[in-house]
Amino acid sequence: MKLGRSLLKSGPSIIAAVLMTALTTTNLAGAATPATGPGSASAAMPLPLPAGRQGSAAQVPWSQVGPGWLLSEWAPVAPSETSGPAKYSVLYLVDPQGGRYVITTLATTHGDLVAWSGDGKRALFEAQTTTSSVVTVLQLQNGEASTFKIPGSEPWSVSFTEPDGLAIIAVGQEGPSGTVHVRRFDLNGTQAYSYPTAFPRAGRLNGGVLYSPDGTEIVLGTTRGFEVVANTGQPLRYLPMRAEPGTCQPARWWATGLLLASCTPPNSSVPLLWLVPANGRPPEPLTLAPRRASGDYGDVDAWSLPSGDYAQDLGACGYIYLARVSGQRTTPVRVPGTAADKSVYVLGAFGDQLALTTAFSCSPGSASLMWYDPATNAVTPLLGPPVNGGSVGTTLLWREPPGSEEY
Repeated sequence: MKLGRSLLKSGPSIIAAVLMTALTTTNLAGAATPATGPGSASAAMPLPLPAGRQGSAAQVPWSQVGPGWLLSEWAPVAPSETSGPAKYSVLYLVDPQGGRYVITTLATTHGDLVAWSGDGKRALFEAQTTTSSVVTVLQLQNGEASTFKIPGSEPWSVSFTEPDGLAIIAVGQEGPSGTVHVRRFDLNGTQAYSYPTAFPRAGRLNGGVLYSPDGTEIVLGTTRGFEVVANTGQPLRYLPMRAEPGTCQPARWWATGLLLASCTPPNSSVPLLWLVPANGRPPEPLTLAPRRASGDYGDVDAWSLPSGDYAQDLGACGYIYLARVSGQRTTPVRVPGTAADKSVYVLGAFGDQLALTTAFSCSPGSASLMWYDPATNAVTPLLGPPVNGGSVGTTLLWREPPGSEEY
């Protein structure tokens, strides 16, 4: 059950320069220090930086943060396949043109970056102890952080509610029975709702959660399909699945009123993709079981672009790659400049481009963040090599459901 997330070395002079920029644009508490005075960036509405330029949090045009923006961790070192990612990072915002903004240096106590609010103003971090999940809400505009705990020895997966991230939804297992629970908290950690753990027709929850774009409904993955509920937990409708898909979880909205689901058939470890109408009509497969010896070990997510449909595919030994979907089959796509032994992770789509990171196949930590246009086969580097060296960590595309590098 998915409840949640190599690298090239840059010269010492580049690392020192970029790290100095990061440190001088944050105060001792880790908050960005805004410029002041009549001639400052805060005196007038900032404009997005052009490609390759770096600025501070004070230069972020916050009212324009939206489609095509990314929130990304970065470290000034390039971890190897065995060492994993650096233990400290700088948090960047990256605009669609490739301008980047140092938001803050990240405290090691924050945990893992797991979500970004739809209004662009908050980031969510989660860390697990032996007795609880520690949830931190970081205000990106001023660096202030607040923390609360969700008791339990098992980790909880947390994310912001839609559309603006004014509350937090948490999914976790409790007790020896492994019952899945879904709860909603306000930003201070006060529980507002605890949702049903089972439904008469849909069965028990299996951990999948997806908000409707307007935030008024929630799709819950269950043992027999999906249950759509209101924000308060009131059941609205049951979305049945055919027998053959097996265990399914909601991945994203493929189109208005059409849900993309990732399903693992019975007695199989190969996930496939289905399109599920939100009105309860019969679902249809987007991908079929791969042919023998194709190297395709399953499809876990997909995006529809003007140039075609593209999927996140599983390969052998932890290898993850980009593939094109045609006739319900997938074909690997080679991203220019990406080594054959590197995994390619898709963060989401913007226009006719995909936001990608690359990484060692069986090790955490990503080398580079980039836009990739499949129609022109063009790559635009955004963060990490060759832009500013170091390595990229967890990265989120605005209003894309948080993914994971551990399928």
